[in-house]
Amino acid sequence: MAYTFTRKTDNVDDVMAVDVNELQAALEALQYLTLDTATELTISSGAITATQGCHKLQPESGTADDLATINGLDAGDLLVLFVSDKGTDTITIKHGTGNISCLGAADVAISQGAAIFYFDGTTVYMIGGGGGGGGSGISEIVEDTTPQLGGDLDLNKYNIAVKPSPSADDTPSGIIVTMTVDTNAEGIGAPLAMAADGHLDTADADSVDNMPCIALALETGTGSKKVLLYGVMRNDSWNWTMGAGAANLIYVSTTVGTLTQTKPSGADDVVQAVGWALSADVIFFCPSMMWITHLGA
Repeated sequence: MAYTFTRKTDNVDDVMAVDVNELQAALEALQYLTLDTATELTISSGAITATQGCHKLQPESGTADDLATINGLDAGDLLVLFVSDKGTDTITIKHGTGNISCLGAADVAISQGAAIFYFDGTTVYMIGGGGGGGGSGISEIVEDTTPQLGGDLDLNKYNIAVKPSPSADDTPSGIIVTMTVDTNAEGIGAPLAMAADGHLDTADADSVDNMPCIALALETGTGSKKVLLYGVMRNDSWNWTMGAGAANLIYVSTTVGTLTQTKPSGADDVVQAVGWALSADVIFFCPSMMWITHLGA
């Protein structure tokens, strides 16, 4: 909001009155807010003490640090902060840890750009800026290892891209959930079936009671575990044979907790295709909910 001064025209000789008139004239002519050249402050135990209106920041050690408290300000002060080594260092402004309140009520990371603050006498409010980071304190979406949506995700005619060949062993790319696994001695990549209690056990094509497979284990052991419901899975212990048509299919094996490319054929064996080989160690897992049971050998 702009403020319009009413010029005083009194001609008193009082020194203070002259000073006020000169200040008033200077403010009327002001077009830019000019700050002192930024001096560098090194964060110490999450805090700095400002000595002027603009500072560049240096981490206490390494290339990253947290800033939780800003000291040295008087009520009404504005402060501009930026990173000394832009693009190399990252300073995370901590919301609510010390005396700083950030935009979006969340930590804000700055690596590029600058952040602007206002002090009301108690709290240092971030009122603008930030760069190379955001309201969540990350510089890239891939840095958020626990992202959450606040509503439905509208694909807007686009697609969800699944990696056809994960870059590391025991890595999935697809739809996963966390479920309770009661038995799994075979480890990552084991086919899992749902039991009567809603928990998961290792699938076994020898008996319909342990079928059908609905998921692949993504973690070893039992308890609350991540499982793959649909998508691509890499396991370097697999050695699939590539073939045309049905020769490429993968089934639940009669050896408990394993997969096979050999269709089960024994009495009471369950035949369920759960996907097909994309390479020697990668499958596309899409378990069929249609299966057959052999009534005889």
